[in-house]
Amino acid sequence: MKNNAHGEERRQVEKAKIGERLWIGWIESFVGQLRLLVNSVRWSSEVSIVTLQKIRFGET
Repeated sequence: MKNNAHGEERRQVEKAKIGERLWIGWIESFVGQLRLLVNSVRWSSEVSIVTLQKIRFGET
C-alpha cells in the first residue's frame, strides 16, 4: 500500500508540473502576441506621422 501511495504522489507532482508548464507556455505565447501587436501599432503610427509630414510639407 505504501508503494501505491508513493506512486500516486509522484503522479500528482508530475500532473502539477505539466499544468505549470502549460500555463508558462500560454503566458509566453500571450506576451509574444502582445509584443507583436505593440510593435505593429508603433510601426503603424510612425508611418502615419511620416505620411502626415509629407502631406503637410507638400511632398509626394
